[in-house]
Amino acid sequence: DGAKEEINLAKRLDPRSFGVAVASTFLAANQGNQQAAAKIFGKLLEQSPREGVAPLIDQLRIYLAKNPARTKPTGQKNLSH
Repeated sequence: DGAKEEINLAKRLDPRSFGVAVASTFLAANQGNQQAAAKIFGKLLEQSPREGVAPLIDQLRIYLAKNPARTKPTGQKNLSH
């Protein structure tokens, strides 16, 4: 598993790397482990991209509050609560 080895190397270099989390999410999903992919992605959304910046989930909520969707796709939950 070359991808997994590369992800592990990147994780050792920077354990809080957004790229590592995104790649890990895609790898888990590609391997059919949707639960692990969702958990990794959820943790990513709770992280701040850098010091002094709001976590991604907060940034998404702010964006959605300023730019409400014109229509809500069927089956989608509203993130701005």
